[in-house]
Amino acid sequence: MARSSIRRGEYFSGDTLIITSGTYYFADYGDDIIRPPHGNPGDYTTVIGHGATKPLLLGSDNLYSIFELGSSWDSESWIHIENFEIASLIDAPYTGGVREGIEAGSWGDTVSHYIFKNIEIYHVEEAGINIAGDADYITLEACSIHHTGLFALGGPSPSGDGWTNILIDSCYLSYAGHFYGGVETPSPYDRPDGLGFEDSEGPIEIRYTTAEHNLGDGLDSKSKRTHIHHCTVANNTCDGVKLWGDSSYVENTLICGTGDGDPSSSPWCLLVLDTEDSDGHYEIVNVTMWDSPGRNAHYVGTCQYDNSGVHVTLVFRNNIIVGRRMFFARPIVDIVAENNLFFIEGEEQIFAGDVYYDSTNIGSFGSGNIYGDPLFAGPAWGSDGDFHLNALSPARDAGTAVALTDDLDGNPRPIGTGFDIGCYEFTDIGVSEITTTPSAYEIRAYPNPFNSSVTISISGECDTPLRIEIYDVAGRKIVESPPAPLIKGRAEQSEAGGLFVWTPEKSLGSGVYLLRACYGEEPSITKIIYLK
Repeated sequence: MARSSIRRGEYFSGDTLIITSGTYYFADYGDDIIRPPHGNPGDYTTVIGHGATKPLLLGSDNLYSIFELGSSWDSESWIHIENFEIASLIDAPYTGGVREGIEAGSWGDTVSHYIFKNIEIYHVEEAGINIAGDADYITLEACSIHHTGLFALGGPSPSGDGWTNILIDSCYLSYAGHFYGGVETPSPYDRPDGLGFEDSEGPIEIRYTTAEHNLGDGLDSKSKRTHIHHCTVANNTCDGVKLWGDSSYVENTLICGTGDGDPSSSPWCLLVLDTEDSDGHYEIVNVTMWDSPGRNAHYVGTCQYDNSGVHVTLVFRNNIIVGRRMFFARPIVDIVAENNLFFIEGEEQIFAGDVYYDSTNIGSFGSGNIYGDPLFAGPAWGSDGDFHLNALSPARDAGTAVALTDDLDGNPRPIGTGFDIGCYEFTDIGVSEITTTPSAYEIRAYPNPFNSSVTISISGECDTPLRIEIYDVAGRKIVESPPAPLIKGRAEQSEAGGLFVWTPEKSLGSGVYLLRACYGEEPSITKIIYLK
């Protein structure tokens, strides 16, 4: 078996190392781990995969990591890593795989100016990417980190200002805690998060990112000045979004499915706001929150639950709040609440200002607050749901004007006579019209998320022609295959050879697309995630 030998001395600061398509094996801590030298200010040392497919880097023998980046000897880092697939070698007998995909500094280090782009990390025994507790100017773009033993992305406690000037853009941070011992199984680690890091000064921007099916929290930021927008945080076992720092915002975001389909009693919430920063400030704007009726009755969200003596201000506008138990804010919290739609199963909708507001007096809580069923297109727990608005939803045109210019799908705001409440604007051609009830036909898309192409196979009983369609989240049709030949009985095919392969045009951007297989009039629909 060929082994990697990409040594530090083989290239120099500011160089570009190109690794071509192929499979590379890593096992030796001394010789195999890639340790690029630091660049210089404005001049990155770059390690980039090149070719028709991403180079596949496989670790074995309980290897520490594939990339090891550290800066204890240099305050300027300037390293750019792009276009790789990183995983454990699942050998027999299993030798332990790789513990981490990328180790970017350790406790006591200060790392800076790192770019991670178009990297997929999965089947690692511990963390996907572990970034030093003190990190400055770090960018992660179009990275997919899933099926890890520990957190997908995170870092240890800082010794200084923590994470500052961080951008997480168009990433997939999911299934943390769903790999251990070489197989996709729940790991023994305590609450692995999609994103989790410690006290920091920020700013942190998290945008166009999905965090789902993590055994811990979805997005857990202990940083001041955290801005989360255009994100989907769905079906995580523990809390959905958790913010611990002053001056933090959530906008145009869907938070749903706490518990990930498990009806066992648990104390987790969709949204947790809890800071030790006196006179802190939070804003939650055009967010949709949905807690399943199948879950135990627990608070849908809390503010200052643990820090009951620390004053903060919470601005709460244009949000949909659905669950079995109210939103809870300590009396010390000053809330500016406008044009929110509540639909809590219990009588009390929110506890705020030492007052319980129920379905009959929620209008007195603040201007424009209402009670009613938002009429989602197709909510689901533990699987993909459709939280777009039905045409008759009371959330339509019921919001107040805010600074947002688009919604989670990228549709303009407002559409119609006013702003809609929640993360989506209602559109006549939106996703809600194409996501009809799934049929008995099974779609499999792999890999998913994907980078260059996705292979689609269909299984099901059919006696009508098969057609494949792909839509973007705004409901625009991107692909339509010609109907396949009529097939009687069980079908596992589409256009040719039993498979359909989609290679997106270069002009298409990263994001969520909807794959629809049509047998006659009855479609089956699944979500695919394209990361350029």
